[in-house]
Order: sequence, then structure tokens, then C-alpha cells
Amino acid sequence: MKHFLSTLLTLGVAMLCALCVYQWTRETRLRENLEAINTAERTKTKTVASLKASVQKLDEDSTRLANSNTDLQASLKKLEKEMLILRGDFDRSDKENTSLKNQLTTFKAAVEDRNKRLLEQQDRYKNLMEDRNKVADQVNEVVAKYKDLNTKYSGLVDEYVKVRDQLIALQSQPAAPAQPAAKPQGK
Repeated sequence: MKHFLSTLLTLGVAMLCALCVYQWTRETRLRENLEAINTAERTKTKTVASLKASVQKLDEDSTRLANSNTDLQASLKKLEKEMLILRGDFDRSDKENTSLKNQLTTFKAAVEDRNKRLLEQQDRYKNLMEDRNKVADQVNEVVAKYKDLNTKYSGLVDEYVKVRDQLIALQSQPAAPAQPAAKPQGK
């Protein structure tokens, strides 16, 4: 019996050892599972925090985009008003441009007509200048003839004065026997 009890005790101790090994193994697996669950929980917590931050950022972006949309709509309305004003200005400018083109055409025609008249007037002036030059040449010829005639007349007057002075001198001398009278010298 002693052997039986010792065997039983050994068997009990072996079973207790097996039970301890089994519990340690199970405990190790449970701890690993618990660590994996904790790690997964921390990851999920970080992910949730990250997602909350993303959601908050998206909310802020959404709010900012809504504000931008409001600003853009206000800008769009303002630009539409400016575009209407610019269209009116463009229409006025277009009408003014058409009017100016018509005026330019009229001015071109007037300038062409004026140039034509100026050319005609220039031809008339040219003809008048030629006539004036002819008349000036004729006047110069007449003046030259007049100077020549005046020179001849002055010569005749000088000769007349000499002859008269001689006659006066002869008449103032006492009557002398008949001497022939001196002939006047002429050219």
C-alpha cells in the first residue's frame, strides 16, 4: 500500500503539474489574446480618434466650403452686375465706334475733296506764278528799254543844254562880222 499511495501521490503530483502546465499555457494564450485585444483596442481607439479628427476636419472644411460657396455666389452676383454694366458699355462703345467709323468715312471724303481742290488750286497758283514771271520778264524788258531811252534822253538834254549855252553865249557877244555859226555836235 505504501507503494500504491506513493504512486497515487506521484500520480496526483504529476496531474497537478500537468494541470499547472495546462493553466500556464492557457494563461499565456489568454494573456497573448488579452494583449492582442488591448493592442486592437488601442488601435481602434487611435483609429476612432483619427476618424473623429478627420470628421472634425471635414466638418471644418465643409463649413469653410459653405462659406466659400456663399462668398463665391456673392462674387458671382457682383460679377453678373458688372457684366451687365460692361455689356451696356460695350453696346455704347459699339454704337460710338459705328458713329466714329461713319464720321471717319465722311472726314476721309472731305479730306480727299480738299486735297483735290488743293491740287487744283496749286495748279492755278503754278500757272499764276508762270504768268507773273512772264509779266515780270516783260516789265524788266520795258524797264531796260526805259533806262536805255532815259539814257538817250539824258544825252539829248545834255546836248541841248550845250547848244543852248552856246547860242546864249553867241547872242551875248557883240555883233561881229559875219562868221559862220558853229554846228552843234551830235552823236
